[in-house]
Amino acid sequence: MHRSILVRLLATSTLVAVCAVTGTAWPAVKTTTQAIARQQGRSLADDKAVHEELRGFAATHRSWDEVGPLLRQLGTRTGHRVALYTADRRLIAESAPAPLTTDTPASIVDR
Repeated sequence: MHRSILVRLLATSTLVAVCAVTGTAWPAVKTTTQAIARQQGRSLADDKAVHEELRGFAATHRSWDEVGPLLRQLGTRTGHRVALYTADRRLIAESAPAPLTTDTPASIVDR
């Protein structure tokens, strides 16, 4: 009888602990997942806005010579480095200097 009560108390304590951990972890996971989804949506919206601005610039200018101020404005607005490269990865202009990376372009503006 004595061991039976101890086993039941141990099982109940374990169940309570598991429920407490699960009850705490579930809202944290849910909140983090939603925050990541919102950030990804914002990043995609920023990329699209930058792409559209650069397309508009390309449509109204014969060259990229005067694109620097636009890139700085876009970099400030989005909080990201915005760089414009040729097809063979030569830098044309950028919003702010950054170390050279092998990142793939977020979008391509073909002239």
